[in-house]
Amino acid sequence: MKLEFADGRKLDVTNKDELIKQLDTLGSDNDFAVLGDEYFIQAAYSDGGTFLFQYKDVSGMYESETADADLDMVKDIFTAYLEGAGTWKTLQVWDQMEAGGSTAPLGNPTASEPVDPALALKDELIKNAKRSVTNWIKRKLK
Repeated sequence: MKLEFADGRKLDVTNKDELIKQLDTLGSDNDFAVLGDEYFIQAAYSDGGTFLFQYKDVSGMYESETADADLDMVKDIFTAYLEGAGTWKTLQVWDQMEAGGSTAPLGNPTASEPVDPALALKDELIKNAKRSVTNWIKRKLK
């Protein structure tokens, strides 16, 4: 399966050990990874040292409700995705993204819509932070 990083590396990974070794390079200098092709899972690193996830499948584009996952969670989700185990979806709470949002992986913008991956990541992190604050306020008001 194709694995792509913010630093431009594109690899074909076939096993868990190889995937985990590559994911260890994620951090502030290499701030996102995308696993898959037409359908994919991706993780984006935030300034707080945690990760936000997005995935695309036949039903649409989804984003993790929070951006507080650690690198071990990235490894767990990506490994389960690589192995075809549906359990990766249960490791986060997912929200379907609005229609009209970008459906291209961060590292693979469409030719008709050039997107700077760093700006796309920043926009997604800001959007997620706003949603997290809104959800927190709603829970406190209940």
